[in-house]
Amino acid sequence: MNRAASTFYHYRNTCRILGEFLEERYHVSDMPVKQLDENFIEAFDMYMRTTRRFMPKTILGHINRLKSVMMLAVFRGIVPFSPFKGYAPQKPVFKQMYLTEDELDRFANTTYDTPNRN
Repeated sequence: MNRAASTFYHYRNTCRILGEFLEERYHVSDMPVKQLDENFIEAFDMYMRTTRRFMPKTILGHINRLKSVMMLAVFRGIVPFSPFKGYAPQKPVFKQMYLTEDELDRFANTTYDTPNRN
């Protein structure tokens, strides 16, 4: 096996969420992969954003897993092109975390109760 168990879990989770989306939006339990288009991808994104209230990083993970499966379908000739061509997911905002000079000074000038904490 060339994948971690957690990878399998994440793909199964994406599959489950996609199934719930199909039921809610299209009232079907399955859909041919050839019917997935840019509108479908955007609707799935909106579903995760609004109905499921997922954070952007979670949405990006599910979208990337679906994109990976679709690229495999393109590679194997199942679909002629990827429906992700015109789709650009919202990137999660990364906030740089750092200590201020004051915080660094407090760490540098702190005395500890035991010698092994210096």
